[in-house]
Amino acid sequence: QQQGQAVHKAVLDWLQTKPVLGTLAGDIKTRLGSGACDAALALGLAGVLLGFPPTVQGNFIRTMETWIEEAALWQHQQVLFDAAPGLQASYEQANAALRGPLLATMRKRPVPEMLWRSPVRHGGADLQDRHRVVLGIASALTDDAAPNELMFGRDHPGAAQPTVHGCPGYDMAMGVLLAMSAGLLKAGTLRPTGSPVLLMLTPNKPA
Repeated sequence: QQQGQAVHKAVLDWLQTKPVLGTLAGDIKTRLGSGACDAALALGLAGVLLGFPPTVQGNFIRTMETWIEEAALWQHQQVLFDAAPGLQASYEQANAALRGPLLATMRKRPVPEMLWRSPVRHGGADLQDRHRVVLGIASALTDDAAPNELMFGRDHPGAAQPTVHGCPGYDMAMGVLLAMSAGLLKAGTLRPTGSPVLLMLTPNKPA
């Protein structure tokens, strides 16, 4: 709670300097509406700062560690090369080659392994503390029928009754994870070292 309050204050202080907002911050402000005050925008930006990087980085590191330990990294690198033979890969190419393996690996060791959600009553979230539900994601995902999106506390796209309180950053998180994974696999020749989280890279050079 103290960390959250400190981040919120820092963002609010920054907004009061009237900075030029980047694309993401500008989109959040637009979604809040023309009457939104700095305090509301600061809450949104602080939420992104507190929730997005730790989760995405944690899932990326655990996935890469698993791929290195299981020697699957080089298989996925070849699949990506088959889909995108050049030095770069588009989102569509990375998505087709890596999304399935990425989600399958994340299911084994999700980050975080547990989260809480507020139940939905009459179409709205019940925010009373005593009604909150704790979800063991790692345990729930052992059920093959559980959708991958459960890692983000939400239903799969197109669900008849979508979760109200699901993670709003799902699409952005998957995009960043795909970009990070594809960027590493496209960087060059990767060789294992004595560490499960370190690789030796010989960068690709343009022809």
